[in-house]
Amino acid sequence: MNIAILGIRGSHLDEEERDKAFQKIVEIHDRFEMPKLMTMKSPHGGVNTMVELFCKAQHVPHEYYSYGDTLEDWKESNKLMAERCDVMFILTTKIKKEKCHHCYDMTHETTGACFAMKHAKKVGKKTKLIIL
Repeated sequence: MNIAILGIRGSHLDEEERDKAFQKIVEIHDRFEMPKLMTMKSPHGGVNTMVELFCKAQHVPHEYYSYGDTLEDWKESNKLMAERCDVMFILTTKIKKEKCHHCYDMTHETTGACFAMKHAKKVGKKTKLIIL
């Protein structure tokens, strides 16, 4: 099963949220039998980098998608991952500075991961937003 895990950048996480995020990554992995984890190769740290580090440390099968060089590259990588995953999890925080402009709701901080989640929903994939 292909499980995509994306989330908020590292600079938007405090120490407690980082701990919760890593715990959630482990919990998500453990919910599925022999999952392959998918995420974006992130220059911003945060949830995506935690997924990558977890996969390397635990020898978990994984698939990383490139940020690319342009916004269009980034969008295409997100769409491709959304189409290839079976389930997508998004980890973010409550609103601290800016509400999510992808979801248009008042529950969580903005993250580009919600762009991927929106596309995953559009193509019929299961998604789950987790607010740390």
